[in-house]
Amino acid sequence: MSNHTPSKAVLEKARELDLGPLERRMRRRPGMPGAFICVVLAIVGMNFVVNGPYNGFGYSVMGLIALIIVWWTYVWIRRVGGGLYIFRGGCIDAAGLRLIVVRWSDVLSIKTGETMYAVNSLPVGSSFKYAVEYRVPHNGNTAVWELNTTYPDLVDATTLISRRSGVTITANS
Repeated sequence: MSNHTPSKAVLEKARELDLGPLERRMRRRPGMPGAFICVVLAIVGMNFVVNGPYNGFGYSVMGLIALIIVWWTYVWIRRVGGGLYIFRGGCIDAAGLRLIVVRWSDVLSIKTGETMYAVNSLPVGSSFKYAVEYRVPHNGNTAVWELNTTYPDLVDATTLISRRSGVTITANS
């Protein structure tokens, strides 16, 4: 695991909730659906550049495609720059400006699930996810935090959360 220093917001939140020292960081990888859509948009945009139409509509489409690709690249860099930070007393999931803070003592349940993807009833893939139900530190309400395959070491992360919180992983019904 990387020894990447967390952002100032992550460190402040960890200090505020007394999570203890940083033990490790689990990197996030970019989502493939967004990358695929950007590649398709780039191909469509290049088709407009090469073949036209060279009028207001064509230029508008090219500009819109360029803005979407630049926006997605920015979001991708922010999201991959974060990750799951494991502290002695809990963890913080940082994706861009969003921070999800879970103390080990606040974990209520961990459920596993699988999402199957199909095109015209033909299975084309699947992805695993874990839903961690926890108490929100400041107001006591419960929330669900979903970990999915954007973390390459998803099973290690949820096993660690389960072991440290003392909550067993159950199948989602």
